[in-house]
Amino acid sequence: MNNPFRIGERAYLRPIDAEDAPFLQRWVNDPDVNRYLGSYLPVNGARERDWVDGLYKEPDDVVLLIALKEGDRPIGCCGLHQKRHDRPARSAELGILIGEKDCQDRGYGGEAMRLLCEYGFNRLNLHRIGLRVYDYNRRAIRCYEKVGSLVEGMLRDGHRADGEWHDVVMMGLLEHEFRADGLKAAALCQRNAI
Repeated sequence: MNNPFRIGERAYLRPIDAEDAPFLQRWVNDPDVNRYLGSYLPVNGARERDWVDGLYKEPDDVVLLIALKEGDRPIGCCGLHQKRHDRPARSAELGILIGEKDCQDRGYGGEAMRLLCEYGFNRLNLHRIGLRVYDYNRRAIRCYEKVGSLVEGMLRDGHRADGEWHDVVMMGLLEHEFRADGLKAAALCQRNAI
């Protein structure tokens, strides 16, 4: 494993390095992947390197690469993002993407989310982790629900894709819900944390 930060059963999270920019760029430019991100502008190598270089300049953002333990293969990235007004409420927004298509629908996203939520609640002292997902991303909604996130609301017609309007589903997970529903997962993450 290359510089692991949090370790799960099959995957681990690590900081993103400059060498990671090429496959991050490939994922963001892939139409089958970026339709779930809301990205619509192409990203060239320079822009992706600038993004990677700026990652750790934001003191309240934690962005990590998701890699498989077996073969040390990068498959996606995830992060917790706090805006200045989120700090007093101990709240953050979660983002995640599995960019390698052969690794989608295999449980890696859920494992990465559990590791990230465990870190957010136990180490960053967060009270709430929220996220936004497009209504057509059923796979992601199921993944978020398995971790314990609940639907909190909807931004009706808040997103346009493929010439159609779609709702943006607002979901959230509170610390006590994660501990109650994810006690076993949290214990596993805690045991494997370094």
